[in-house]
Amino acid sequence: MEEKMSLKKIFGLLPERSIKHKIRCIYYNNFKDIDFQLSYKKGHYTVTFKDGIVIKFYNNPCGILTEIVKEYFLKYKLKKGDIVIDAGAWFGPFAIYAASQIGPTGKVIVFEPDPLNYIDLKNNILLNNLNNIVAINKGLWNTKSTLRFFSIGKYSGGSHILFDDSLKENKGYVEISVVSLDEELKLQGISQVDFIKMDIEGAEIEAIEGSKNILQNRNTNLAIATYHIRNGEMTCKKVEHLLKSYGYYVESLNPHHLTTYATPIDSRN
Repeated sequence: MEEKMSLKKIFGLLPERSIKHKIRCIYYNNFKDIDFQLSYKKGHYTVTFKDGIVIKFYNNPCGILTEIVKEYFLKYKLKKGDIVIDAGAWFGPFAIYAASQIGPTGKVIVFEPDPLNYIDLKNNILLNNLNNIVAINKGLWNTKSTLRFFSIGKYSGGSHILFDDSLKENKGYVEISVVSLDEELKLQGISQVDFIKMDIEGAEIEAIEGSKNILQNRNTNLAIATYHIRNGEMTCKKVEHLLKSYGYYVESLNPHHLTTYATPIDSRN
């Protein structure tokens, strides 16, 4: 164990150059249980899945892609033509994978409020030459507003809305626009959504409140990261309560981190 930790520390000290990226690919291809092959060339990663689908990233996708495939699609498999919501897109691993699965007749609506992450997201969309992703530089909430947001930095997906008033003097915050999903879908002319993925660092309660209209159509499947702590408890309890009140069968499981899965009760009969 100590030897493994030492090797990890040494690897962490290596500069982010081509050789480090290539070593990372060799390690994941040979020693990790993954459903794809990785390579690094010409400044970006190429991910090749067993079904032949190929996607690319400027950012390191190694660990997060495994989580996406095994976590968010545990209860629902994407279909050609699906309309998908990705709330909390980071640099786009879920959105780009989903876009590759649903084909040109489908659409992924992506919400990423962090300004640095949004730049990476847009660059990765261009790298993959995808026309079925709509990227929106806003956060999801229960109404249209402007909120303070703590941006952790370019290489982290943990940026978050400042819920605690005691943190609002922190100089690391930025002002972001937030909107309800119902409002944004109306602007986009979308009346049905097949799948929603959320990992928005504690804002999932308000985001679900702002999705009431679309969810009450009872056509949508959801996978929501609900391990975040608000007022001393994980958000899964309130998210479960809201989704049940909208007519959904709800189940919270922990394949990698606590995730709440929801399916319309009508579809289970």
